[in-house]
Amino acid sequence: MPSVFTNQQLYTAEVFSAKCSCCKKPGIAQCDGCANGFCSTHFREHRHYLDTKFAQLLHDRSILPHQLVDHSSKIKQAQLKTLLHDINQWEEQALKSVTQTAERVRNRIKELMTLRTSTIKADLDQISMELRKCKFENNYFEQDIKHLSEKLDQIQIDLNILKTRVKMTIPPIKLNSQF
Repeated sequence: MPSVFTNQQLYTAEVFSAKCSCCKKPGIAQCDGCANGFCSTHFREHRHYLDTKFAQLLHDRSILPHQLVDHSSKIKQAQLKTLLHDINQWEEQALKSVTQTAERVRNRIKELMTLRTSTIKADLDQISMELRKCKFENNYFEQDIKHLSEKLDQIQIDLNILKTRVKMTIPPIKLNSQF
């Protein structure tokens, strides 16, 4: 059996003068862990106790991986089912939200296009009425023609913008792939 004392411990044992914490005989060593003094018999018993406790720890640790595998396979399936269910619900809610938002945007675009078209039509009706009035009364001058021409040009510009420049910017959806 190898010696359980280092040179430092042998030196310490020589100058150690406390009594054994178990039997009150003169002590020969002090445990660095619990700081109790021990006689030679009780020191060996204390070391045996520590060795037994440590062996139990090693044993307990050795069975944990098996328990972990058994436990994790059962728990993993239940947790996985719950997590997948939660993800499916999140997906449903996200799709519903996107669908509702898209529908609101479609309706808003229709409203804006209808409003803009109505405004252009109202402007065109107004200039048409002014042109008919000027023609009926046969009362127009260069300034009237210039003014009506500018209004008609503006209506043409507005109509071209309505046809070609209606654009919508849809921001990309940023998904956090880390969780």
